[in-house]
Amino acid sequence: MANRDDVSRELGECTECGTVYAARRWPDGTIKAIGSESCQCGCTDFALVETDEETVPPNEAE
Repeated sequence: MANRDDVSRELGECTECGTVYAARRWPDGTIKAIGSESCQCGCTDFALVETDEETVPPNEAE
């Protein structure tokens, strides 16, 4: 089992319908939705949602 520090919280997008979920990215690169085994459409494949730092409000940027 992965160390808690090796797993990061991300946004995962269903590869079938595009629904976005809170997700965990595992050390092997697997993206899994938090709280569900699959998307509402039944798909179990998720892709990492890439975020653009410019879209983060300035007061929330690190």
